[in-house]
Amino acid sequence: MSLIVRRCFSRSRLVEELVEAWQIDHTIAMLAHDAEELVQECLGLKDLIHGDWISIRDSVLTGEVCDEAVGRMGKMAVEKSLLAMTEVKNLVLHAESMGFHVEGAQKLTDGIVETEKIRTNMLRLWPEIDKAAIEATLECYKRGDFKTVEDLLNESQGCGSGISASSIYNS
Repeated sequence: MSLIVRRCFSRSRLVEELVEAWQIDHTIAMLAHDAEELVQECLGLKDLIHGDWISIRDSVLTGEVCDEAVGRMGKMAVEKSLLAMTEVKNLVLHAESMGFHVEGAQKLTDGIVETEKIRTNMLRLWPEIDKAAIEATLECYKRGDFKTVEDLLNESQGCGSGISASSIYNS
């Protein structure tokens, strides 16, 4: 009788181990599936950013929009999107390191590059304002520590030329 009971306990442990192994395998397999779903979300986000960027850029170039708040909010949205997309890319790399193929992984990488280009273009349209540099420049100006346009023109022409900006303007 004890053999039957032992066999039952052994078999139940085997089933428990199989269930645990299945749960682990299932969780890992779901990781790859979830990564693919997140990649698709990122690709949709990239398309949204691209379309919005074209709309904002065109509105700025036609003069319809020149609000600094639009640029500030747009840059923040793109930055936040890039952070999320990078997190998903890291998840994809993790799944791939475990031997899974994640559909759309290359498209995600391309989408991140495209979104980084949009960020660069936004920074050209709305450059970051360095308030400390502006304050320092104003302090220099107030102290008289600056060069006039005439001084800069003279320097660019070479000090020994004998020609000054005032002689060009007065002749």
